[in-house]
Amino acid sequence: MKAGKDKASVLKDMAERAGVQDISSFVTVLVQSQQFGTSIADALRVCGPEMRDKRIMRAEEAANKLPTKMTLATIMLTVPPLLIILIGPSVYSISQNL
Repeated sequence: MKAGKDKASVLKDMAERAGVQDISSFVTVLVQSQQFGTSIADALRVCGPEMRDKRIMRAEEAANKLPTKMTLATIMLTVPPLLIILIGPSVYSISQNL
């Protein structure tokens, strides 16, 4: 900031380097509150709960996708050993009788 750039361009550059949507929206709130002369505290009071809700929704979405991803792995790792345990002795017995 002291190298000659204004605060808005420094914040926008930071948001671009970070590449995170939440930081970009945070920077937008800061820049707009500076441009329009509104209180930063009021802007952050409005922005904070929205960002928190988005983060919670992303976590819930990821948690809802997890059971479907685990189902295939559970089936692949549980069913074959179970079949070997249940059918194995029968196959052995049949092969001994023949």
